[in-house]
Amino acid sequence: MDGFKTSEEAARFWKEKAHAYKAELEIQRREFKEFEEDSKSLETELELELTQTQAKNRDLNLCVAKLRNENELLKSRVETLTQHEIRQHTETMQELSSFKKQVDDLKRHIRELEQKNDDLEKAYRASKASIDDFDTQLNGVIERNVILESELDEKEQLKALVQRMRDETRDLRLELSIKAQDSNRAEVQVPQPPRQPRTTPLSIVNDLLRKVGALETKLSTYHRKEEPSKRFVLSN
Repeated sequence: MDGFKTSEEAARFWKEKAHAYKAELEIQRREFKEFEEDSKSLETELELELTQTQAKNRDLNLCVAKLRNENELLKSRVETLTQHEIRQHTETMQELSSFKKQVDDLKRHIRELEQKNDDLEKAYRASKASIDDFDTQLNGVIERNVILESELDEKEQLKALVQRMRDETRDLRLELSIKAQDSNRAEVQVPQPPRQPRTTPLSIVNDLLRKVGALETKLSTYHRKEEPSKRFVLSN
């Protein structure tokens, strides 16, 4: 009986074995059902997650495409801005170079103006000194002219006096000549007494001649005084 004493013992053994297998089968079924339910729930969750992930992937792909387009636009803008910056930098450097040249020109012009200003100040001081000297000389000339004008009045009077004396001298010479002729004729006829010191027409003539000579000398002196003053006024 394959180790069993009786058939009942064998049946009881296999019956217990069958109940054990059945209980285990029920446990396996329940676990399988739970697993199946869990699998369905997990599958649903996975499908939902997959759907969400696919949606996210689509969104991400759209975002990537958008970012690529934006990146291309930014690259184009950067290249444009870079070229613009390079061009602007070049223009700025050119303007800076031109500005530096203008500054150098202005500095040179300022130095030239300062030199011209110094020259003008020197010329002004020299002109002022010349004007002051000229004023001094002019004042001297004016004073001399005032003196000369008064002397000219005196000179005119002297000229009139000289002319009058010359006329008187001529008349006296003529009168003296006539008297000398009469005296010579009288001396031949009548003896002359001893001569006494007296004023004779000749002495009068000689005195007048001396006065005329002095007046002519004085007039020539006035002429010599007038000439330098005239030359000075004309030269200035």
